[in-house]
Amino acid sequence: MAKPLKQDDALWSEAVDLLIRLQTDPDNPVARRTAERWLARSADHRRIWGAALKLHELSGVALASRATVAPARPSRRRVLAGGGAALAAGVVGAVALPGAVLRARADVVTDVAERRSMVLPDGTAAELGPDTALKFHFSQGRREVELLKGMAFFEAVKSIAPFVARAGIGLVSTEAGAFEFREEAGRVTVAVESGGAEISSGASAQLQAGDWCALADGAVIERGRSARDQIASWRKGFIIADREPLAAVAERIGRWSPAHVTVADASLGNERISGVFDPSAPLAALEAAVAPLGGSARALTPWLIVLTRF
Repeated sequence: MAKPLKQDDALWSEAVDLLIRLQTDPDNPVARRTAERWLARSADHRRIWGAALKLHELSGVALASRATVAPARPSRRRVLAGGGAALAAGVVGAVALPGAVLRARADVVTDVAERRSMVLPDGTAAELGPDTALKFHFSQGRREVELLKGMAFFEAVKSIAPFVARAGIGLVSTEAGAFEFREEAGRVTVAVESGGAEISSGASAQLQAGDWCALADGAVIERGRSARDQIASWRKGFIIADREPLAAVAERIGRWSPAHVTVADASLGNERISGVFDPSAPLAALEAAVAPLGGSARALTPWLIVLTRF
């Protein structure tokens, strides 16, 4: 079970109160000095302040640039409930606009928690994971797909031209092979189930059945092997992580949740985790993913889930 917002996290409540004071009266020197003294008390105070501030930044709130004073001081209840809805609206807006652009570019799009099987114009079988966008480029002598977002599994048929899949600057090609291709948290991952594939991203790499590699910043950053029946395990209704960054696993699980999932700080997102997770209960799966690190997953609103160290 995911932990509720507990009052033993009293520092979180205090941080919210301070944020309210700074929002409603940003030029008040007393509020500023109070916040400075609060931040100086301990590293825990500063860590929780950073997490609270990140949530405000998600909604586009810039405390230092607020030029008007609200007519009445909002209560903590309004910030965490009604005010939380405003925060969520900012998150939804931040996600919805890029989502609309992707839908306009894509030839096929899946919704949250939706998986879709299809046959591409060249006869290649494809299965798209949830919250995924795919664009086609098929013509005489060319068969290529572009993964704009999400994850997919392809079983390429043999043809006169190689089957090519792109995501960002990552590229995988195969004459005839089956592989998973996904993009999450700034990483592109390729895992080959059968046949062989060639990876190109600055440098090239050859993969055989059971091989996987992760690409980022124009380079292959990790390579390994996994059991072939564990590749694209999301097709069977579960997610397997083997020493993967929490941020990548959280983003994958988040494709089953209507709420936006965010990790409160980069160092937590970079922590490695392993496990088997059930994405049909995304909040519980996220809690299970972060719990071994001593963290929590909290649904602050129906539209926002935050992973923190506390």
